[in-house]
Amino acid sequence: MYTKKPTNLMYISCAIDIFLFIIFIILIVTVFGVEASNKFSGIVTPLIIGLCTVYVAWCQYNLAKKQHELAKEQKQLTEKQATISEQQVRVAEENKDIAHNKLKLELFEKRYDLFNQFAEYFSECYAMSLSIDHYIKLSPKEEEDYTTTTTRSDFIQPIYERAVKEIKRLEEWNEDKKKELEIGLLKVKFLFNMKTHEILFQFSKDTHSLAVNQYEFLFREIEKYRNTYVTSGPAHVSDISEIVAERISLARRLHVEITKEVKPFLHVPE
Repeated sequence: MYTKKPTNLMYISCAIDIFLFIIFIILIVTVFGVEASNKFSGIVTPLIIGLCTVYVAWCQYNLAKKQHELAKEQKQLTEKQATISEQQVRVAEENKDIAHNKLKLELFEKRYDLFNQFAEYFSECYAMSLSIDHYIKLSPKEEEDYTTTTTRSDFIQPIYERAVKEIKRLEEWNEDKKKELEIGLLKVKFLFNMKTHEILFQFSKDTHSLAVNQYEFLFREIEKYRNTYVTSGPAHVSDISEIVAERISLARRLHVEITKEVKPFLHVPE
């Protein structure tokens, strides 16, 4: 673009100068004669050739200057393109790191949610009340008639049925949790490893057994409560030491053995 235009102008200008010079010589010859014309052309011709040479040199200088500017612009463009390429590489690396960390975070969330299912199941079993009063829940009218009623058997029956219904809800909840954790145990194989699967399988099995022991204990307690009330027998004192020991043992396993096993898998990306 810069080379072609100045070169054409230079050639055209030189051609015009030569043409004008020839016309000028013809006029000199016509007016002053051949001899005078030869003397004049001997003086003027080198001058004109010199001027043409200077003009050509000047055009070449301008051409070289523009080519230098073009080369400079191309160099700057190349440097900008290199900078853009470096930025694109950095952005690509950052996107790769973001995607990798996102994957690690998603994996962490899945593992944590899965482990939390087993921990919450045990926590709810551990917090299950073993006091029969928690399930009886007398109304104000029932509390008023509790010691004055003459038909104890009829009075205690709806209270007993209501308590049994509450305890059966615990039984149904425990079986539902068992099915839910069976699905979770399948995921453990893929999100953790087989050792973790075996540990959590045994822990969930023992937690389910704890829940069964607790609501079976409550069923026995409500029966004793009803019989004691109907017969006006002495107050019954329950022994919950075995259940408490079972709770403590499972809690220790959760906080020591199981937490140690799953800890390497619950690493949040920095």
